[in-house]
Amino acid sequence: MEEQKQETQPVLSLVERAEAAVKAIKEQNDRHEELVKKEEENRAKQMLGGTTDAGQTPEKPKEETPKEYKDRIEREARAGKK
Repeated sequence: MEEQKQETQPVLSLVERAEAAVKAIKEQNDRHEELVKKEEENRAKQMLGGTTDAGQTPEKPKEETPKEYKDRIEREARAGKK
């Protein structure tokens, strides 16, 4: 009888450890599912959110100084000769 008790004790502890592992894995899977849902919601909001130009002043193009204009024209002329 004593042998039977000793043999069942390790088996029970093995089963208990397996059940604990299953429980931990299930908890992690549930948490992962929640995180995936939140990320999907955030991506959808980001995609639908977009941006608009309302209320913004348009950027004015930078004016060239006479020297910058001369340099640009010379560069373009040199590039055309090659």
